[in-house]
Amino acid sequence: MRVKSWQQGGIWSDIQSECVHVYKIDKAQLTHLDQILLKCDSLESIEIERAEKFKYKNDRDTYLIARYALRLIASHHLDVNPSKLQIGFGKYGKPFFLNYPNFHFNLSHSREIILISMGRQPIGIDVEYCNDSIDYLGIANSVFSKREITSLTSLNTENLHDAFYRIWTKKEAYIKAIGMGLQAPLSEITMRPFDDGYHNLMSLHWNQEECNRWKVFNLDIEGQYMAALCCDWSIKELEMLEINTEDLNGK
Repeated sequence: MRVKSWQQGGIWSDIQSECVHVYKIDKAQLTHLDQILLKCDSLESIEIERAEKFKYKNDRDTYLIARYALRLIASHHLDVNPSKLQIGFGKYGKPFFLNYPNFHFNLSHSREIILISMGRQPIGIDVEYCNDSIDYLGIANSVFSKREITSLTSLNTENLHDAFYRIWTKKEAYIKAIGMGLQAPLSEITMRPFDDGYHNLMSLHWNQEECNRWKVFNLDIEGQYMAALCCDWSIKELEMLEINTEDLNGK
């Protein structure tokens, strides 16, 4: 698969059937944040209600910006006003655009980083802030497969931190791509800790043949973050774009 390096935003080229776009927003780098937040009136009431449930303003603002950016970017590709994009939810809560069932998206945010993926086929993305103080093996023992745990216990402390987040984000990206979210039995999914091309979904307890359908791999994200993408095996190109203040203000 051809993976392009990160490019600056403002590039709204059409998404072909064999291509996936990933958009990154670093909220810490945005200016005129209040002006951007004022544009979030295009969101649906259910999104506003969800935003109000966040305890901390920073998390609430990140959620609102992510949802606004999703609509803005999708509106360029679908040639429709952002306010006209209605969101529905699948059986397990995965969002989709009601009038555009063949246009797929997924988003994830952690701390200051927002990632949005778009394509013509099901897709999943995840980003996590890498917390150095958590009990990696303790968490792994509750949600990782036996094979993944064995891989982790063979590593030194430095590599353990990296491997844990590589596995975790790939698991999250996969279960989001299939639309099951945390309803999926995480301990029955096995990912390679470190990428081996795109064959990183090693086994699924309930359907081994599904492993051949998906590409799952980590993305290059700067700073103390780890990210992963899951897409259909037919995808041949990944385009990655950084979105800035001017893009979000429609300039």
